[in-house]
Amino acid sequence: MTRIAFIFGLSAALFPSLFVGATGADPQFDSPTSVLSTKEGIVYAMGAPIPEYPPIDNPILSFDQILQPYSGPIVVDQKNENIYNKVMTGYQGWFGHKDDGYNFGERHWGKILDDPPRCTVDLWPDMSELDDDEKYLTNFKYPDGTPGMVFSSRNKKTVVRHFKWMREHNIHGVFKQRFGARFVNNKGNYYESADDLQVLSHVREGANRYGRLFALMYDVSFNAATVDGMIEDWKRLYHKMRITETPAYMRHRGGPVVTFWGYADKTRDWDPVAAEKLFKFFKDPANGGCTIMVGVPDNDWARWDDERMELLKKYVTIVSPWTVGRYRSPEDARKFFRNRVPGDLAVTRANDLDYYPVIFPGFSWTNLKQGAELNLIPRLGGRFLWTQGELIKEYGINMVYAAMFDEVDEGTALFKVTNNPPIGRFATLEGYPSDYYLRLTGLIGQMVAGKSVQFPNITPEPDTYVPLSSLEYYQDADYFSESITSAWKEVFERIPVIVDSEDYGKWALSLNNVSSVLNMYFRPWQDIVKIKPSKYVLVMAQQRDRFTTGDVPMSKLTDFIKKCMREGTLLLVMSDSRNPLQAPDRGSAAEAIGFRISDQRGSSDCTVQFDEILGKQLAKWTWKNPHGNTPAARLMRKEDYPQAISYRSLAMVYSASGEYIGDAAAVVQPGEEFGSGKIVYVSSMLTTLPGSWKKRFLEGVISAIAELLG
Repeated sequence: MTRIAFIFGLSAALFPSLFVGATGADPQFDSPTSVLSTKEGIVYAMGAPIPEYPPIDNPILSFDQILQPYSGPIVVDQKNENIYNKVMTGYQGWFGHKDDGYNFGERHWGKILDDPPRCTVDLWPDMSELDDDEKYLTNFKYPDGTPGMVFSSRNKKTVVRHFKWMREHNIHGVFKQRFGARFVNNKGNYYESADDLQVLSHVREGANRYGRLFALMYDVSFNAATVDGMIEDWKRLYHKMRITETPAYMRHRGGPVVTFWGYADKTRDWDPVAAEKLFKFFKDPANGGCTIMVGVPDNDWARWDDERMELLKKYVTIVSPWTVGRYRSPEDARKFFRNRVPGDLAVTRANDLDYYPVIFPGFSWTNLKQGAELNLIPRLGGRFLWTQGELIKEYGINMVYAAMFDEVDEGTALFKVTNNPPIGRFATLEGYPSDYYLRLTGLIGQMVAGKSVQFPNITPEPDTYVPLSSLEYYQDADYFSESITSAWKEVFERIPVIVDSEDYGKWALSLNNVSSVLNMYFRPWQDIVKIKPSKYVLVMAQQRDRFTTGDVPMSKLTDFIKKCMREGTLLLVMSDSRNPLQAPDRGSAAEAIGFRISDQRGSSDCTVQFDEILGKQLAKWTWKNPHGNTPAARLMRKEDYPQAISYRSLAMVYSASGEYIGDAAAVVQPGEEFGSGKIVYVSSMLTTLPGSWKKRFLEGVISAIAELLG
C-alpha cells in the first residue's frame, strides 16, 4: 500500500518531473510494480481509496483569481505518459444560469425561465446528489407542481463532483471544450472574458482532486483571427494560469496534449497559412512543446492530397475523426467501421500517427431543433455504445474518446441523467440507472486496455415517463381576463388563426396559452400554403434573425400571403429577434409581403408610450436593453410605408431626451397589391415587459386584433 499524504498548497513548479521512473501495469486497475517517489502535498492513491475531502465552497472567482496557478489538493491515481489504454470523454462545461453568480445568464439550457418555458436539451440531469447550492430554478414542473432544477457548470462544487463520478466509474478524464466565441468577438478581435475560464479552473481542480486527467480542446475555425486569438489565449493559460503544470494535465508522446477540433472541416473557415502558424506556435518548447491532436471530418480526410494532409503529417500526432450521428444502429456501426477504419488506420500507421476513434451512446435533439424526432438514434439499452467499443477492440485500437460526458443538448450525455424529468418532451434512460452509461464507458475503457469484461446484466425499472409537448401542459387558460377571452372567442369563431410552426418565438407560445378556449393550431409552411387563400389571422414569429420556410420556396410562400391579404388577412408579426424577416435576402422577402422595418433602433434607456388601445392599464415604461452592448430592438416608422392606406402607432418609443424614434408596435394597411390586409408588428423590445404588464399588453394585442377584424 502506498503512503498517503494529504496536504494543501502544493507548488506547481514540482510537477514536470513527476513521472520519471513510473513502470508496471496500468494503475487505473492495478497497483504499479514500481511506485513513484512520494512528493510532499500529493496523494498517491494508485488503485487505493481516495480519502474523503472536506466540503468545498463555491466562490465566485474574479478574472485574476481564475488565472492563478493551481494550489489545491492533488491526487495521482494513474500514469500520465500517454492516452493508450484509456477512455477519455468530451466535457462541454457550457451550462449556466442567471443565479450562479457570474452574471452571464442562462446558457445551453434554453429559455427555462420563460412562461411557458422552453428548453434546448433532451435529457434532464439527475440532480438527486447535488446540494441545494448547486441547484437552479426553472419554470418546468413535475406533476405535483415541484419545479425542475438544473445545474451550472460555473459552480465549482458541481464540476468537481463530476470528476468524482469519473473516478468511481473508471473513466480516465476529459477533453475540456473551449470555443472560439469565448475569446474572439464578432469583430474578429481577441478579448478577455471570465466566462468558460472559470469552468476550466473547476475542471483542473476536479481532475487533480480525483486523480483524473484533462486536456484542452479548442473547438474553432482555422482563420487568421481565430488562430491569433488561440495563440493569445494559450499564452495566458500556459504562462500565467500554468495550466499544464499539474499531474492531471494529459500528456502523450512527450508533450502536453492540445486538441483542435474542426481541422479543415468544410463547415469551418480554413486558412492553411494560419493553421501552420498555429501549429508552429504550439510545437515551440517555449509554449509547451505540445502534442497536437486534431478532430477531423470523418468523410474523406484519409484521402486528402493537399496542404491539409501536408500540415497534418508535419505537425500532428493524434487524428480523431468525428463520427457522432454517422451511423444509427449497431449494424450501421459495423458497416461504417468496415468501410472507413481500415483506410484510416493505413494512413495513420504509415505516418506514425495515433488514431483516436469517437464513440457515442445515442442521439436526440428534438428540443434543440424544435420538432426533430425524440431519440433519433436510440440507445438500445446501451447495446449501441457497447457495439462501438467492441469494434474498436476488434480493429486493434487501444484508445477511445467517448462523446460526450455532459452533452444533454444533443442527447449524447454519459453522466447521470434522470428517468423522471419534469413534464415536457424529454428522453430517458429507458429505466436503466442514472449512472448506467458511466458504468458502460468505464467498462469499454477496460475492454480497449485488454481487460476481459462483460456487458452488465441489469434489468431496467419500468419506464413510466410519457413525453409531452410543453405547449400542451404549460398553457394557462386563465392567462387572459374573462372579458378579453370572450371577445377573442367571438372574433375568432369566424376567422381561423394559423401559426407558422417552422420557427416560432415565445410570443407565439404565449398566445397559444389560450388554445384551450380557441382552436389555434400550428402548421408547417408546407401545409399552410395548401390552404385556400382566405381571410385569416396569420401569425409569423421569428427567432435568431431567421425567417424559415422549411422546404417551401420563398416565392410560393410570398404568393400565398399576398393572396390571403387581398382577402383581408391580418398578418401578425411577433418578433423574437432584432431583425425579423431580415433573412433571406436582407429583408427583401419581408418587403415582398408588405412588411418593412426601419433602421431606427431603441436606445437602452428609451421610454415606451402605449397607445390607448394597448395602454389603458400601462404607464410609460422605460426599456432597459437586456443584451448589454448588442444592437437594440428594431422599430417601425410610418414613413417606411408611404403608400399605406392607414398606419397606427401602438407603442411609441422616445429617446431619453424625448425625441420620437419609432414604434415597437404598430398597425399598417399597406394597400396597393395587398388589398384590405393589415399587418400588426410587435417588437422583441416588448418581450421584456414585466410579467403582469406582459399579460395586460397581450390582452391589448388581442383587443386590437378584435377591433381591426370587427
